Amino acid sequence: MFERGIREDESYSNKRKEQKELFEIQDNKVKHNLATWSIYILWFFVVAMFIVRILHLLFPTNSHWLSETQIQSLDKLLFSGSIGGILGEFGGTIFEK
Repeated sequence: MFERGIREDESYSNKRKEQKELFEIQDNKVKHNLATWSIYILWFFVVAMFIVRILHLLFPTNSHWLSETQIQSLDKLLFSGSIGGILGEFGGTIFEK
């Protein structure tokens, strides 16, 4: 009887250990998917801003919709490297593990 109790305890312990490992794997997958989707969304916005800037340059001056300050702030955001730094930070955390 005592021996059976030890086996049940070991079996329970092994099951708990396996559950914990599976949960950690699922948790890492969720974090990875979240980081991946946030990078996709960020790239979408960067491409959209770049397209808006290019279209603003290509259209005739009577159809411009951005003011000079808006153009300057868009240029700063696109070409200052802040977006590259953000993407590098996210990419670094993803590929660490």
